Amino acid sequence: MKAIEFSGQIKDGIVKIPKKFLSHLEDEPVRIIILVKEQETQTKKPPFKQRFKSVKLDTRGFKFDRNKANER
Repeated sequence: MKAIEFSGQIKDGIVKIPKKFLSHLEDEPVRIIILVKEQETQTKKPPFKQRFKSVKLDTRGFKFDRNKANER
């Protein structure tokens, strides 16, 4: 299959194919793929677990006493 690309609009369920391509498409099997430009204002935030994956803490200078921790 070869690709033919053009821009257009759909009106009442009909896509108009430019005349320069019609002679190549007559009686040929075709596959139609419609690409729609995404609107940037409708972007959803990913779920919290996907946004919050890790924490980076600076623990230099932190002294951990296992005995004091187990006393609580």
